[in-house]
Amino acid sequence: MTSHNHPAEPAKKRDLDELRRDAEAFALEQHDAEGRALPLDWIVHPGLVQQLRRELAVESFSPAGLNHALTQRLYVRTVSGRVLRFHLAEVNPSDPGYIVLGDGHVRATARLHAAIAAGYQMPDYDSSHDRLRTAGAPGPATSFRTAVTETPLEGDPIALYAYQDNAGASWNKTYAELHAKSADTVAFGLTGLGPLLDELGRLKETGKLVKVLVFAAHGTKAVLRIGSETDPFRGPSYVGLHKNQISPEVFASALAPYLAKGAKVVLASCYTAGDGGTPQSDGSEMIQSMADAGPALVGGSDGLVFIDAGQASTPGSWWSATPGEGTPKITRAAPAGNIDPPAP
Repeated sequence: MTSHNHPAEPAKKRDLDELRRDAEAFALEQHDAEGRALPLDWIVHPGLVQQLRRELAVESFSPAGLNHALTQRLYVRTVSGRVLRFHLAEVNPSDPGYIVLGDGHVRATARLHAAIAAGYQMPDYDSSHDRLRTAGAPGPATSFRTAVTETPLEGDPIALYAYQDNAGASWNKTYAELHAKSADTVAFGLTGLGPLLDELGRLKETGKLVKVLVFAAHGTKAVLRIGSETDPFRGPSYVGLHKNQISPEVFASALAPYLAKGAKVVLASCYTAGDGGTPQSDGSEMIQSMADAGPALVGGSDGLVFIDAGQASTPGSWWSATPGEGTPKITRAAPAGNIDPPAP
């Protein structure tokens, strides 16, 4: 997605004491409109650096990893010239979020958020937006992912079948691998957004962009599961409209740099386009938000989805959301039947 060309060591728990004692500057990794990393713009204001040092809360350390959807790199330089990096996740005005280290994570704080915002003269800071500054322009601009989607993409079109990779959904793996026997089709075990983006990045580096993206995974009304079945429902293993889930806009924006023009996204998951009667279970809102942010044509069912060997089908209606149209439409009324997309 982006090129990270700043040499640095990943910070670990053992480094936090040194950073709290000896940090002399910090810098966010930012990008130009083409997604290229800009030279680091170091913040050296003594008061802000001191504030950042104090907020590296080593006592809140947890060895658990954070498979968060979107993070932004923060670099810290010490008086000895050593440069360490970590990731910021969910750092925004309403939630202090996390500092993700190489061997775990610690809680971020509102004062850390304030130091970053003040250093870069932002009214606020949100780590999920990957804010950029176009070279030579003062202050923050739009998000990197939005800027990237405005650039026409070129590459060989392929189909990617991302399947739920756990023992309780083995039929999804069979389904994806049967389709992957066709030319220009790839199967990928879905364990979270981070690994998916890594796979999409690998494909893009070989000159391939995804024209058809199929998610063979569990779902419910306005929800798509992209991570482990043991992870919390209201967390980053799910795309949806509930608090703490990955929002459909963020999810689609993250995928956008790897999609070919006119891409189609097929949600082969139960009920994802259905309506549960609450704002958090509005499947139409979810798939339209994905379509607009992609941009891509997004399709999903308002009923069950059955996987039988190499075929996916639904007894429900099939809904399609087109970028910019505002509201999805039923393109095949119940029973819609086979929902397998044509090859790219």
